[in-house]
Amino acid sequence: MGWELHLNGIRYVEISECTMFGLFKKKQVDLAGLPLEEIKFTSEDLFVLMGGFDIGSVAVNGRRFPWREVERGDEVARWRRQVVNRYAPAGLVDAEGRPQGRLAEVLRPFAKPGLGIVGSTRGSLSRFNVEMAIWGDEASFLSVEAGNGLFTVASAGAPDQWAASFARAFGLEGRFRLAERAWHCDFLMGPADKGLNTLLLGKDAAGIRDLAATKGFDARPLLDIVAGIEAAKSVDALKLTTIDLRGVELDRIETPSGTFANNVPAASSAIDMRVKRMSVLPEYGWVATETTAPRTGLPANWRERGEEYRLASRFFSGDLIADTDLFDFVTDVRDCPAELGGVPSGQPCRPIEEDGR
Repeated sequence: MGWELHLNGIRYVEISECTMFGLFKKKQVDLAGLPLEEIKFTSEDLFVLMGGFDIGSVAVNGRRFPWREVERGDEVARWRRQVVNRYAPAGLVDAEGRPQGRLAEVLRPFAKPGLGIVGSTRGSLSRFNVEMAIWGDEASFLSVEAGNGLFTVASAGAPDQWAASFARAFGLEGRFRLAERAWHCDFLMGPADKGLNTLLLGKDAAGIRDLAATKGFDARPLLDIVAGIEAAKSVDALKLTTIDLRGVELDRIETPSGTFANNVPAASSAIDMRVKRMSVLPEYGWVATETTAPRTGLPANWRERGEEYRLASRFFSGDLIADTDLFDFVTDVRDCPAELGGVPSGQPCRPIEEDGR
């Protein structure tokens, strides 16, 4: 049920429906006069329009995806009909629900084997609500609309605009400050070890000294951050995650209505994915990182046994960023160092300069 209004020769219709995740929403169908950035999409819309899962799982999340309904029925065909009904009159899709023009360009990076950056603009404990997808020389943003479970999409512009677009989208404009001197360390962690940001935010100077002595890095730069945190009124860590699927052969989802891209490597993929999880203290130019990357001794199906191999598949890093910007750091996903048992992933990787250690 909904309402219909005729105004100045234009027909407006508002319909109510339930989305994939059980959220109740109302949507205006006449979209011809709206800028692309203001059009709101459902998860089902985006699954059809992107041709599968978005790289960062912000719009289409595998944990909440109706796998059984999709596999045994024609659920996707129903979603496609809805896409055609909503967006074809505005010229955004063709009769088969395929995106056209600028919409096709903006959505293209999301279901491709590239880079995905996800984070939250609502505090460190909030669910991720912003995603940046990068594929070749194309990049776009996807944002969650507060309170209604809908999504908007927008271009990140030309490559030379990406760093500035990233800072705006993730709420970092004027907030991230470069450190006075670059500093870097890599190490492995055991179940009893505390992470660097846990120690920093807990102002645990003794714990930092103990970890530094155990892992073999200089504690002084971290103790300087602790002193700054103790003097500050409040400190908020920003969580960011980069999913690196560059060069990966993606898994495919077979449905009665077509084949769609999954955002995990296919079993036949010669290149494995890497995931870089970061906790950023923007005011200090500090990033604590844990990276999931190939390491020696892991079985072929280690990704399917994530909890069992959670620590064994990760290496940990700390960085003070002084000579680059945060966007460059976030998009530089590294292999596990060979001295920590890492093996090449086959993906792009820049080495850490020795003078940054």
